[in-house]
Amino acid sequence: MPEALNQAVQDARRLKQRDDNPNAPSRVWSEEEVIDGETHRALTVILRTRGCTWAIRGGCSMCGYVNDSFVKKITADHLVRQFETALSQFSDHSVIKLYTSGSFLDDTEVPIEAQQRIADMVPEQVVRFQSEAQAHHVTKERLSDIVNRLPTNCQLAFGIGMEASTPEVLEHSVNNEFTIQDYHEAARVADEEGAYLKCYVLVKPPFLTENEAIVEAVETAKRVAGTPALEAISFNPVSVHKNTLVEELFRSGDYSPPWLWSVVDVLERVSSFVDVQVHSDVVAGGQARGAHNCGACDEDVLRAIDAHKKTGDASVFERVSCSCREVWKEQLALEGLGFAGGGLASSFREAAGSKKARSGFETWYQA
Repeated sequence: MPEALNQAVQDARRLKQRDDNPNAPSRVWSEEEVIDGETHRALTVILRTRGCTWAIRGGCSMCGYVNDSFVKKITADHLVRQFETALSQFSDHSVIKLYTSGSFLDDTEVPIEAQQRIADMVPEQVVRFQSEAQAHHVTKERLSDIVNRLPTNCQLAFGIGMEASTPEVLEHSVNNEFTIQDYHEAARVADEEGAYLKCYVLVKPPFLTENEAIVEAVETAKRVAGTPALEAISFNPVSVHKNTLVEELFRSGDYSPPWLWSVVDVLERVSSFVDVQVHSDVVAGGQARGAHNCGACDEDVLRAIDAHKKTGDASVFERVSCSCREVWKEQLALEGLGFAGGGLASSFREAAGSKKARSGFETWYQA
C-alpha cells in the first residue's frame, strides 16, 4: 500500500469522536429488494459502530461512511440494543439488510458476541439476512457460525466491495487493502457454507480517465463472473463524500464524477456476458457530487437504470437519448488520443493530492 496515498487519505478524513446515542442505529427504513426476480419488503438497518477498521487507519480514497461512526469503542451490548431498536419497526418484512460503516464480520468493528446475538434475533419469517463484509473477513468459521444461528429457511448474503481488480488501481487509486485473490477465496468459502455474494464494483475511482474507468469496471466484472456463490454485480458510480481524498480532488478541479452514460455503457457491456443480476445504485445521481449528464436527461437515464435493475432488460437504455451523449463520446475519443486528462500515470502526477503525496507517486510512475 503506497504510504503517501494512505497518508493523503488519512489527512482528508478529519475524524472526530461522536456523542450520539450508542443504543440507537444510525438509520432504519423499509424498501423493496429483488431476489431471483421476486420483490420482497426489506427492513434496512445501518448500525452505528466504532467505524471501519481500515477507514480509521486511512481507508479507501472515496469512502466517507466512517463520518457517521463513533470512532471510539462501542460494545456488543450497544450494537445488540441498536438492532433491537430497529426490530421494533419489523412487520411484514421478509428480508433484513444490516449494514455497518465497514465490515460486519470484522470483530474489531462488530464483536463476535454481537454478530452471534444479532443472528440469533433474526425473526423466523425472514428469508434472507444480508450484510456487507470485506473479503478477507469471510472465513469458514464465521460464516458457519452465523448460518447455524439464522432461521432454518433464511439465506445468508454478503456484499463484498471488490471496487476494482487491477492491482495498480486497487493500490494507487482506491487504496484498498485486499486483492482479487482475496475475493476468490471469499467466494469459495461462501459457496461451501451455502451463502451468497454480491460484488460491488466502482465506476470511476480517482485518477482514472472516463475511458479507463469504464474499462476497469468491465474488466473487474469479467474477473469475478462465474465465481462460486456470486448472485449479483453492483456497479457503484463514485460520488463525492465529505472528508475524503476524492472530495479534496473534486474541490481542486482534479476529479469529476462519472457520466451517467458511462454507467449505462458498463451495464450494457456487462449484461451481455454474465448470467447473474447486474445493476447500479446511483448515489446523488443527477447532482454535482454524483454521476450526472447534462442535467436535461439525468432523470430519464436514472429511471432507465432503475428499470434495468428491476427487470434485467438492457433494452430499456435504447429508449433514452440526449445530445449530450455525443459530447460524452467525444470525450472518450479525445482521452484515447491523450488530449483529455491523459492516462493513469499522468493523472497521478497531476492530481495526487498534496505536494507531499504527489512526490511519493512520482517514484512509482517514473518507469
